[in-house]
Amino acid sequence: MTKVRAHPWRDNLEAIAIALTVAILFKYFIVEAYKIPTGSMQPTLIGWENKREGGGIFDRVLVDKLSYHARDPERFEVIVFHFPLDRSKNFIKRLWGLPGERLRIRGGDVWRQEGEGGAWHILRRPDSVMREGWLELDQEDRWSLPQGWTLEGRELRATGPGSASFPRGTSSVRDHYTDGYPKKLALLIQDQRALPGGTHAVGDLRIRARVRADQACREVRLQLHEGTRTYTATLPGPAAPEEARPRIGTRDSLGRLDLEPVEAPQPERLSPSRPLEVSFENLDDRLRLCWPGGELTLEIPPSNDQHSGLWLETRGGGATFSDLHLYRDIYYTSNRSVRDTFEVPADHYFVLGDNTLDSRDSRAWQRTGFRVSAPPFDGAEVWGSRYQDQARNPTDVVEEGEIWSYFRDEYGELRRFPRRSAAALTPRPASFVPRAYITGRALFVFWPQIPSLDIYRLHWLH
Repeated sequence: MTKVRAHPWRDNLEAIAIALTVAILFKYFIVEAYKIPTGSMQPTLIGWENKREGGGIFDRVLVDKLSYHARDPERFEVIVFHFPLDRSKNFIKRLWGLPGERLRIRGGDVWRQEGEGGAWHILRRPDSVMREGWLELDQEDRWSLPQGWTLEGRELRATGPGSASFPRGTSSVRDHYTDGYPKKLALLIQDQRALPGGTHAVGDLRIRARVRADQACREVRLQLHEGTRTYTATLPGPAAPEEARPRIGTRDSLGRLDLEPVEAPQPERLSPSRPLEVSFENLDDRLRLCWPGGELTLEIPPSNDQHSGLWLETRGGGATFSDLHLYRDIYYTSNRSVRDTFEVPADHYFVLGDNTLDSRDSRAWQRTGFRVSAPPFDGAEVWGSRYQDQARNPTDVVEEGEIWSYFRDEYGELRRFPRRSAAALTPRPASFVPRAYITGRALFVFWPQIPSLDIYRLHWLH
């Protein structure tokens, strides 16, 4: 029998080589962890730099890099890609437009045209995506309550018939930057920077609560206001007739909206002892009332006036609204872009940041370039992004009595040339992501966990 000689060093080196190979293959082709550096996807993904204290809050996400080898990206997925105007950088955004589509941003929504010259329709997000898109509103000191009604935390107690309105006074729900943030973090962000937003009235609202009606209550009404319109969800109370049913209806003070109300097929009444979990929303020109075992929907035409608010009303008696949450939709803006209509080329995609107020995304991407006569360019063109990290590109510096331009090109390389030798080229829109630049799909947020700020970042992305 021949004795096999041991080679411990060779065995160890082989094991290390195999482990490194597996790790590299795993990272580049299967799953990789990313740190979110900016706030372009907040609050879906948090990336906030605390400049005062030298720290911040940065989500860590796991990215699936395998799926897109077998299939193309799908609408509303959160994708990772090389920034087309600086391929050395990875960006993360939500995918909205597919190859060959024509999109438009109007009234806070994203619209798609049905074929060439066809009608425009709002692109509706599925419920799984909307769970991340709904931005919760801070309710503290923002309700107008009738005498005797009380609000403690997330419980509003209606001691008798009446109505309460949100927000207080005649103001509208607007696109404030910190909507959707944990309150402690929102206060920190507000304290440290001048925030955009707060200028657009948001008509797409949602209310969710567990409702328990007093014995004398005939009905509870959840109302959403949008301009001159009122959308009402009516829930029969214990004092209502036994055959009473939930319903949703509309009213317009100017008489321009005439829709038939929608009623549940079966009777349903609120109970004085058992809370009923309900939600009522106006989203993308559709009203929806949901409760366990039931749902009503009503399509509505678009409204040009989106000044909005919410009302809670009880008739005949009081009710308790516990676990009360109010939300607004993301208001997609076009004011950061040079246009509001986009035709997606073949094999390209259109992306937006969930933090539409503070996102460098497809709306505003623009190539800028120069024809440089000085060596080593000798008349060649160089192209790149018009902005780099919120600063103009190029940056001009005086060196040895001459102005030199430092320009980051589309490959991520920093080019240097005398400013006098460069002729500016006409900027070109560059609003799309080539398919070849998309590297993966963000799947899961696994960090950080900061109890002191009520931040617990552990959830799947949709």
